[in-house]
Amino acid sequence: MLKDQEGNILTNNDQIDKEVVRFYKGLVGTTATSLKKIDILAMREVSQLSIEQRILLIGNVLEKEVHQVLMKISDITAPGEDRYGAKFFKVTWHIIKQDIIDVVQEFFMKERMYREVNITLITMIPKHDAANMVKDYRPISCC
Repeated sequence: MLKDQEGNILTNNDQIDKEVVRFYKGLVGTTATSLKKIDILAMREVSQLSIEQRILLIGNVLEKEVHQVLMKISDITAPGEDRYGAKFFKVTWHIIKQDIIDVVQEFFMKERMYREVNITLITMIPKHDAANMVKDYRPISCC
């Protein structure tokens, strides 16, 4: 059960979906009064990347790098949307390696991510025991 901004009780999923969308659309584009501006002078005072470091940031992602990152992920992490955890990818690396590398490199070279990889599930977590309006919930995304 959820209440809308007028206090009406919403019980079916369509009503609840519409209220959640209405609430968050109302937040989009609102002005934040507490954000600080970037201090350009302070940015210039700190050390910056060398030319070599900048070139590394735009270079191709190497197979070795992808494998190193995979090996650093804990085997007992929660499985993804596809229900496969890191352990699966590690054990089957010799079979799936080229497909994974192709996907990662395509993302960085063509700025394209496969739709199946870019899935996010959102759930609403109550901020307190008496939560009954959208503002009383915190959205948590599981990517």
